[in-house]
Amino acid sequence: MPCALVEKAVFELLKICQLLPYKENLADDLLRSLQLVLKLDARVADAYCEHIIKEIGWRTITSLLSITAHHPEASEAGFEALTFIMADGAHLSPVNYVLCVDASQLFAESRVGQADILDLMSGSVFCLAQWFREAKEGGGEEAVTKVSQDIGEMWLRLVEGLGKVCLDQREDVRNHALSSLQRGLMGVDGVRLPQSS
Repeated sequence: MPCALVEKAVFELLKICQLLPYKENLADDLLRSLQLVLKLDARVADAYCEHIIKEIGWRTITSLLSITAHHPEASEAGFEALTFIMADGAHLSPVNYVLCVDASQLFAESRVGQADILDLMSGSVFCLAQWFREAKEGGGEEAVTKVSQDIGEMWLRLVEGLGKVCLDQREDVRNHALSSLQRGLMGVDGVRLPQSS
């Protein structure tokens, strides 16, 4: 389990990155510090991901994970952290869904864990179905319509991401992406997607 000091240092650094992005004299220091964050053990993200509840926090985390996708030294740790977030939908939420799908697409296009990440992407469609059922059971027609629209946008982003990986030049990745896309298309059964006008 990572220590509390590491957690505090990482989150304080991320706060500084948010507060001071336009200070040119700090840019180099921030980038060097972010490189250190990329080298942290994936267990740091694993231990504290449930505390991140706002989109800006998830955007920062998934951006850092996305950067690791093509970084030889950090890609394994980034992949492990993203896998932890997406596995069984345990840490997926409507706030971080699209961000995680976008980061997953980058890992699918890289050399690390393509098949596993494609399976996580296609499996995430069941979260969409679950969120729709929960909204349907607990809300009125207007709330269901709004959730349906949001879920439709998330599902479309998933399908677009898988579709892009279907164009990969590597045959094994392309074939796995096609079967993942098929699962993603079939898994949305039971979800009322908004009609296009």
